[in-house]
Amino acid sequence: MSVSIRTLDQKVGENSSYSWRIVTLAGRVDAFADKRTVAGLKMAAPLSPQGPEGPPAWTALDLSQCDFMSIWALKEIAQWAQDQRRAGGRLVVLSPNQAIRRQLDVFVGQGLVIYPDWATLEIDTFYLIQKDQAKRRLENEANLAADLSP
Repeated sequence: MSVSIRTLDQKVGENSSYSWRIVTLAGRVDAFADKRTVAGLKMAAPLSPQGPEGPPAWTALDLSQCDFMSIWALKEIAQWAQDQRRAGGRLVVLSPNQAIRRQLDVFVGQGLVIYPDWATLEIDTFYLIQKDQAKRRLENEANLAADLSP
């Protein structure tokens, strides 16, 4: 069976500048294909898609069409998620089947954030955006108050 990688950029909200790159992995990622597949995933969703000065990447790895994944590939994806966090981005897993979910729990542990579907991820993202915007407003108000005080 072959492995295919497909990407889609999905904005969060109608007029939002926030977006997720959804990378869909389909097929069986076994020991014969795992190194090429992980390299292809990283090329499909680099840490900063617009260069070092651009915004960090928000990547959702959709595993709903993935039948099997080697343990090596799962651990590399967990490392990729850590690299994304260090660069200020996020990498989450969407819709893994029961077997892959069990492997993630056993072999990767808390290294990955897993969402059951896109709708749940979108709700969580909306919350994170609102929280970030509220924090920025408070910081701006505090800075303005500090500038106006004698």
